Amino acid sequence: MAAGQKLYPRATVKKIVKAHSKRNVTKNVDVMIFLDYALFLQTLMKEAGINAKQAGERGISAKSVKKVTEVAVPLQVQGLNTTSYHMKSFYFNQRHPDGLGSDGKS
Repeated sequence: MAAGQKLYPRATVKKIVKAHSKRNVTKNVDVMIFLDYALFLQTLMKEAGINAKQAGERGISAKSVKKVTEVAVPLQVQGLNTTSYHMKSFYFNQRHPDGLGSDGKS
C-alpha cells in the first residue's frame, strides 16, 4: 500500500454509525469499532478452540465455531434471572452489564 493512502473513508464510517445509532459519535469511533470487532473475534476463536479440543477435533472447524455462537435462551427460574450469554452478545453484555441497548431492548 502506498504511503499516505487511506484504508477506508473514516467520515463515511462515522456517518453510517451515527445514522444507525441516532446518536453523536466520538472522534475515534471507527477505531473503537475495529477494536471491539477484533476482541470479539479473539474471544470467538478462543471459545471455538476450547470447544474443538473438548470434541476431540484436531483443529477449529466451522462446526466448532457454529456451536459456540448458538443462541442460549434466558431462563426464568422462580423469579431468578439466570441468563446465559451466547457469543453474539458476549462483548456487548460485558460493556453493558444490564444487557440492554440504548433502546431498552436486549
